[in-house]
Amino acid sequence: LPAMAYSTKSRDVLIINCDDTYSMDSVKTLVQKSSKAMGVETSIELRRFTLPELAKVSEEVKEKRLLCAILVLHAHESRLSINEKNAGIGYAILYRALREAAEGRVLVVIGADEKSSKGDRKVVSNWVRYKVASQFEDEYLDGRRGFVFSWGSNYYPIHEDAFQQYLRAIGSGMDGLDQPFTPAVQLPPRKTELLKKEGDITSQEQQEYNPASVPRRATAASAYPGVSPEGDFTGMSVQSRQQTSSARPKDCDKQLYKPKTEPTNDHGTHRGFTGPMQPERTPGCLQPHGRDTEQKRQEIEHRLNSHLDEDKQNFPQRRGKLLGVLKYGELDESYIYPLDKNDPTFSVPGYMKEVFLKQRMGIPETDVFIYKDKDGVLSSRYWDVPTPSSAPPKGSKIPAWVPYFGRK
Repeated sequence: LPAMAYSTKSRDVLIINCDDTYSMDSVKTLVQKSSKAMGVETSIELRRFTLPELAKVSEEVKEKRLLCAILVLHAHESRLSINEKNAGIGYAILYRALREAAEGRVLVVIGADEKSSKGDRKVVSNWVRYKVASQFEDEYLDGRRGFVFSWGSNYYPIHEDAFQQYLRAIGSGMDGLDQPFTPAVQLPPRKTELLKKEGDITSQEQQEYNPASVPRRATAASAYPGVSPEGDFTGMSVQSRQQTSSARPKDCDKQLYKPKTEPTNDHGTHRGFTGPMQPERTPGCLQPHGRDTEQKRQEIEHRLNSHLDEDKQNFPQRRGKLLGVLKYGELDESYIYPLDKNDPTFSVPGYMKEVFLKQRMGIPETDVFIYKDKDGVLSSRYWDVPTPSSAPPKGSKIPAWVPYFGRK
């Protein structure tokens, strides 16, 4: 392919490692092969340094202007501290210098990951992701700004696919991929000898082998009642919450609910529909937890208001992003309140959902607050739900919901 024209001035790719913990050869090969395949001209620099040189090298890196930077680590380093705030150890000073030099286009490659597998078709293993994901916002994990890769002795085809897409994007002047990287869907081979006659194939089997039945990904806005797919913020009063809860986004309605011709269990009736419905999980859409009484809704929103008052008083520098209720570690769609009018379609990062599930999966109900601190780092905190005896007396007046950003 002829070299493509790109608007990013630099063509330099810095591959850097401390103390030779992992060979950079496989990373260099990945860049060279992808550059040739995508027609993006690159100039590769390999840089090795020792731990005592970390601060000095970080200052030198800041002076560079890079197409992208790649930090190479070993999976079994004593602590994979890459971007931890105030940790006092690790690679944070270098990682942030790389982000500055490459305008955010930084990849972290973690080699010798024995938990990774070519067959998993994941750019990073679950084991590594669990160890490092909390240090990054999603866009620096999934290719929209940066990536985190992990592999064993060499990269897998999935890494080649991901990096080629990423290189083509940044080579054309973009900050990264338009959408989070997802591998192409690979349907299992159809073994006709094991299938029944065409007339006997069940609807489930038809969906399994029908590419058209693969559900579309819902938009970030579609996961939040009260926010239109266009991103218009509608406010979060008790009254508006009741109105919007009955108007689920169309994509989620099509994906999550299908009428059952013969109801086999009692899932209730979803608002806006008649007849029993069968819930069905789809990425990007949250699951309903049933209809609550008006009194219970008021009690919960009163409780959430109290949390915001307390947090604002103690930590006024925090910028609220979202407030909600976890049911056994999963966000309850009936109680999701965007808090930032400048970002009404804020989507909870995937790694944060994983942390919620792992930490609170055994707890029936937990209040959760997601915010950015003064340094712009996305964080969260929990509140345990009070016992019934500590709830407001029945019949007491409960304040209406007030959006966090509207508070003075």
